[in-house]
Amino acid sequence: MHEGSPLNPRMKQIFVIVFLGSLIGAVVWQWVVDAPEQRKFDEEDQKRQMNSVPRNAAEIAQGWNVTWGGIEREECGAVAYAPDNTVYLSGMTCSYGVGNGDMLLVKYALDGTQLWNRTMGSTAPDGAYEVVADKESNAYICGPITSGLNQGVIAKYAPNGTQLWNYSWGGTDWERLYHIIFDNEGNVYTTGFTVSYGAGGFDQVILKFSSTGEFQWYKTWGTSKYEEGYDLAFDALGNAFICGVQASTANSVGDAYLVKFDSNWVEQWRRMWGGSAQDWGYAIEIDSSGNPYLIGTTASYGAGDTDVFIAKYDTNGVLQWERTWGGSNADSAYLFTLIANDTLFIPGTTESYGAGKADACILVYNTRGELSGHLTWGSTGDDEGRGIALDPQKNLYLSLTTTSWGAGGSDACLAFLPHDSIINDTDFRFEIGMVIIIVAIVAGIIIIWWMIKSRNGPNTPKPGGFPEIEFNT
Repeated sequence: MHEGSPLNPRMKQIFVIVFLGSLIGAVVWQWVVDAPEQRKFDEEDQKRQMNSVPRNAAEIAQGWNVTWGGIEREECGAVAYAPDNTVYLSGMTCSYGVGNGDMLLVKYALDGTQLWNRTMGSTAPDGAYEVVADKESNAYICGPITSGLNQGVIAKYAPNGTQLWNYSWGGTDWERLYHIIFDNEGNVYTTGFTVSYGAGGFDQVILKFSSTGEFQWYKTWGTSKYEEGYDLAFDALGNAFICGVQASTANSVGDAYLVKFDSNWVEQWRRMWGGSAQDWGYAIEIDSSGNPYLIGTTASYGAGDTDVFIAKYDTNGVLQWERTWGGSNADSAYLFTLIANDTLFIPGTTESYGAGKADACILVYNTRGELSGHLTWGSTGDDEGRGIALDPQKNLYLSLTTTSWGAGGSDACLAFLPHDSIINDTDFRFEIGMVIIIVAIVAGIIIIWWMIKSRNGPNTPKPGGFPEIEFNT
């Protein structure tokens, strides 16, 4: 055959048959064979997760931990990686500061060396739940200030520890702020709940600030019922998602909720998740396709007293899958989850597994709902996982409150876990359906090439030029 010659008619027929057969095979595989198998996998995966004992972090080499505290009680909040290759830790301290509980912010080098710490508060109990870092490595914390009025507060610190601004918000009643997030323009949002404003006794509230601390607006969401908001997330299109717990009253059993708004804050849909017992919606993560994941703790479903739950929805609010994780005792997720490269990282606490009464735990799920990895961290005391962060090398940093180590009744703790301690880089299934699709693509490319060659011919002159010269090969 000369180079560039078209396929003969018989070869054409073969490739057309392969192409059409592969397309039909891919459709049949997806809808007739693979879908039931995926449902079967989902059921078996649930059983496997329930019977799988997580690895203890004490078995991991090259890990380390540092504690922070005095003779009194300290508690930990979140952890955040900063672009200047440092890590921030938030929490509450009773050993230092001006009151019997102050907001705490500690900055560490990546080897665990403390660079500085700051406290902020009043003579009443205060604390910092969330810490996040912006592109310039500034740190933002939020939490409650309970001196006088119970208000929410947000504060910004420079990389050297200088406080740049703070803002307290609330009315005559009770407010809390749990979570902070940025938009693409660098504006700052924080969310929690308000009793002073809104439609009911408790409503979720969202506050917006400029990066320089100028208050922009607040919005509330709720009904005549009790809504305690915990998290806020944005997708790539600027749509917003909020989550929390909804109940008839503050003392009644509630369900987790997930609400989507468009970029103008017009509600698009809302979904409830739960059963006959108490269920909490603590966190939202968004994958690269814009699908939201609702993460929390359930007493309605699972194997024990309480279990971690994850529910995936599509962009229209249709439930895709749901998972629970736990043993025969109490297991729970915490607020400060993370998604990176479409991998979910969920910190929490387990009483079903580990070395002590309560151990910190980390769960890793992919977007198909498969448990990619899990481990526990702790000793004979009570150790509670609170937040998680990743550095560019995918090493993990876990924030927790510990009674197993430290100087006082409980201490804030930062634990480092190397990349390969829990993350599986080879999380990819090469299925028969993929092979069929690849065959169809290759056959289709050959058919297109044949059609082009057949139309042009081996020596078709170019307009205004000479025919191409071909050689026998």
